[in-house]
Amino acid sequence: MMNTWNFFDNVFTNKVDQAIIALEAMSNETGSVVMDFLLEHQTATELDLLVQTRLDAGALDCLLTTLGTSGIVLQKASHDGMYYQADLAKIGRIRQVVALINQPLMNVR
Repeated sequence: MMNTWNFFDNVFTNKVDQAIIALEAMSNETGSVVMDFLLEHQTATELDLLVQTRLDAGALDCLLTTLGTSGIVLQKASHDGMYYQADLAKIGRIRQVVALINQPLMNVR
């Protein structure tokens, strides 16, 4: 019989690690600027984000990759080129989980 516990443990650990990376990217100063812009304007090209946020191109590309890998920011193609959009449903779920985490633990007596 194959031992699957290690596999499931690794998958869970990887998911948690990815979630932590995504939360850190969203909450740091650079990530907050990009997320605020996307939430306010719904969509943006990479050029829009470079101009409006005044971020370094490499830093922005790295941030968009991190947020895209986690599914928080969606990359879509249009006739004008690529654009980015915040996944509002995923952000809503993240806010719900964060709210649950921030609730005080119940005292069991």
